[in-house]
Amino acid sequence: MGAPRGPAQSRPTPALMIALGIVLVGLPFAIAIGRFLGTSRHIFLPDDLALIDLNVRGALRWQQQLGPYDRFGWNHPGPVYFYLLSIPARIFGAGARADFVGATAINAVAGMATVGVVGRRAGWRAALWTASVVGVLALVLGSTSPGASTFSESALGATVSPWNPDIVIFPLVLFGVLCAAACAGSARHLLGAALVGTFAVQTNIATLPVVAVLFVVATGAAAVAKLTRMRQDRHVPDAERSVGGDQARRRLMPALCAVGILLLLLAWLPPILQEVNGHPGNMTLIWRFFREHHPPGTLGSGLWTILAVDGVLLFGLPQEMTFVLGAPHQHAWLVLWLVLIVGAGAVALGAVRRSSFAVGLGVASLLGIATAIEAATRIVGPTVGYLVLWEIALPIVGIVGVGVGLFGVASTGSSAPSASAPVVTDGRVPAAWSTQARRLSAGLLAVLAITVSCAVAVEMADLPPLQRASDPSVAAAWTALAPHLAHVRGPVFVVDAGVSLPGIFTYFGVVDELAAHGYRPFVSRAWGTDVGWRYVSNGGEPLHVVLFTPTAAVTRMPGYVGHTEYADIVIEQRDRVAGRPGH
Repeated sequence: MGAPRGPAQSRPTPALMIALGIVLVGLPFAIAIGRFLGTSRHIFLPDDLALIDLNVRGALRWQQQLGPYDRFGWNHPGPVYFYLLSIPARIFGAGARADFVGATAINAVAGMATVGVVGRRAGWRAALWTASVVGVLALVLGSTSPGASTFSESALGATVSPWNPDIVIFPLVLFGVLCAAACAGSARHLLGAALVGTFAVQTNIATLPVVAVLFVVATGAAAVAKLTRMRQDRHVPDAERSVGGDQARRRLMPALCAVGILLLLLAWLPPILQEVNGHPGNMTLIWRFFREHHPPGTLGSGLWTILAVDGVLLFGLPQEMTFVLGAPHQHAWLVLWLVLIVGAGAVALGAVRRSSFAVGLGVASLLGIATAIEAATRIVGPTVGYLVLWEIALPIVGIVGVGVGLFGVASTGSSAPSASAPVVTDGRVPAAWSTQARRLSAGLLAVLAITVSCAVAVEMADLPPLQRASDPSVAAAWTALAPHLAHVRGPVFVVDAGVSLPGIFTYFGVVDELAAHGYRPFVSRAWGTDVGWRYVSNGGEPLHVVLFTPTAAVTRMPGYVGHTEYADIVIEQRDRVAGRPGH
């Protein structure tokens, strides 16, 4: 007969509890993905979402070299995001459904990885705390109110949005956590931070200052920690050195590093090739733009901008986020004190607990926010809320740090345990706490994580159907166009004849629909940055689809095919053989 099961054996293992935290984060996202996959109707995308969908189609053909367009005539640095979205597009078919599934999956993976890293470094109680914090972030960004800042897809909210200003938020939380973990001398976490930071910068260059500063600091701290550990290990007898799993991980490290470095090279290869072959290249255009003199904003305007963003965590996505920021708002001072308390609290708790991880999280939060304030003063033009919404990730990193300081395993980052560190076992809080306090904290953290996960799951289950993201103007334009394109097999030149800004949103949607239905759309050079330079016309397209500002005169033009809210549509056939197959 086996040995009787004792009380200690009946307790859940730390690995199981960390896995619970990961599942609690992933389950609500899985519900959203399931709902999207159940969508069978075609979704007509406008504006930026149409351009993202068009670029994903380029990634499917391995032709995408740059990131999303920028309003100043260049593109964000790289195409990693589009190649990630091309994975569900290859599985489920290109289009809005795959875009929303891919964006939701990216956020889910980033959230679950954040919980996993924290659990690995600080124990399962800290992992459950982090699961709750990530869940709250998903709740906040899931707002679908008309005043939500994510106007390109406000029908569904930022938690599941493929819009590039939104998609970097959850990965930036993971990036901050990886940088803090790397401060203890972990090469794999530093490499992970490089990969996640690459995704953020390539997708939204506004994140570059924060990513660069945090990564440089993490690299320096990791180097110092590594040297310190090597000196300490010289005085540790061989018999006392770590064995088993630690040695196995060390043997795997060269292979993991090689894979990570290869992924980094692959991520930056397309924009480097474009820079070499472009005249000028995109990186040159970015460099020229930022070298030009642009009047900077004041430090105060940067501060109030960032505090408005951080206030979203307390007050939701207010309508003011869709407008110009930079002036004090009614909650600014409260938010400022809370941000400082959270970051400093994580540092203080980490110092008391001798947890370099908690200290790193607090420093990452405070340093990142300070860098973001300075970066906000460099925004050219109006500081609209969506331009800086990604900054919300930085106070989240600090809040995670507070939980690590309160509930996490104390660790100095050294391979040899510190004699003065608080006694902890299996991710438990310090032994100085009473048994009742430890049990109570564990129970409360579990209840909190489950409650938040259930709230997010309800929100994801109650999302508007994906059809709500479909744009009626683009749908009307395509309904008018499609019957007249039934026999067309050649290239189609889509012309903007001076339509308004909403008409341009429809214009991009028409270009995307043409590509989705197997046509070869082309645009004028003026829209090369927005749509992609491979779509720029060479002037030989036999069929022109022209979008005019709606007027009575357009309806009397030859080739008029229909009307939408923002544009009248005319087809001009420049070559009578255009309808033959092969032309």
